[in-house]
Amino acid sequence: MKILIPGGHITPALAVAEVLRSRGHDVVFVGRTIEAGGLSLEAKLLQKAKFRTIGSIAGRLTRTVTLSSLFHLMLIPLGFMQAFFIIVSENPAIILSFGGYIALPLAFWGCILGKKVYTHEQTMIPGLANRIIAFFCQKVFLTFADSIVYFDRKKVILTGNPIRKDLLTPHSKPEWFTTTNAKPILLVMGGALGAHSINLHIEKLLPDLATHFTVVHQTGNVTAYGDYERLSKHASDTYHVREHLTTAEVSYFFQHSALIISRAGANTVLELCLVKLPSILIPLPISGGGEQKAQALWMQRMGVSKLFSQYDNSQDLRAMIDTVYQYREDMKEEFKNIHLTLDAEEKIVAQLAP
Repeated sequence: MKILIPGGHITPALAVAEVLRSRGHDVVFVGRTIEAGGLSLEAKLLQKAKFRTIGSIAGRLTRTVTLSSLFHLMLIPLGFMQAFFIIVSENPAIILSFGGYIALPLAFWGCILGKKVYTHEQTMIPGLANRIIAFFCQKVFLTFADSIVYFDRKKVILTGNPIRKDLLTPHSKPEWFTTTNAKPILLVMGGALGAHSINLHIEKLLPDLATHFTVVHQTGNVTAYGDYERLSKHASDTYHVREHLTTAEVSYFFQHSALIISRAGANTVLELCLVKLPSILIPLPISGGGEQKAQALWMQRMGVSKLFSQYDNSQDLRAMIDTVYQYREDMKEEFKNIHLTLDAEEKIVAQLAP
């Protein structure tokens, strides 16, 4: 059976796709293949996993009016035309959406052309695309029970979110991590592309932080900001700068860090729950519907994290780092009250191809 998966939240999508492929199904992705500088990170991950990928030209609505937003607006009708031809030429039995603007036209035409359409909502507050897709799909798979209020309860199945369980696998220390000190590791991650605002906070605090911690900083490499090039000049035995971290490297530092500073995407917060790593979460303010803030507040209520606004003073972040470090063992104990679903991909696949 052929299953078409539009790009969206790529980590859970890949987890489900791997299970489907292992059971003999033909899985084809549709997503962003090219971005400034070459292949997109999504395309690289799919290429490494050896999944066939069709490039998408879908446009999206944005909250600000810029030349880029006008360009994306013009791409919306082209994206719907392309989606129609993809559905006709590929003739999938099922379309499995993981949200996002690329999924919407494919799910729409899938419904019109009589295909089975399913969608998975990863975040606590669903984005606009998934709210629309939910009107004409067969089932809506949810990560958080709190999200049920946004959908038709008759369609909802609480599956949880597929998580990279290999993060629990022991990995050797990365070759580039040649530190010789015994200071506690402070991990800073801003998502696949990095987070410029987080990078600026760390830059201001760097002399002090590098005195008390061994800082591992994943900056991303957005050309417009030049964060990686600028911050890498400060590299030392107590400050290690990387554009990106591999899954093996993330696993190592999740298991060896005292705490992490990060955005509050759904994947991130659930993976931190999996490895029981205390955190300071800095939500992306423009995330759809305030989903990251909702997830960061949930983690704070559970007692395993502190929430920091990227607009606050860097010295307030410095004080929060000391607080989380001081109470990190108590915070680790609170993870016992969070119950993760570790077979989410199996639950989703069971609904698609029983």
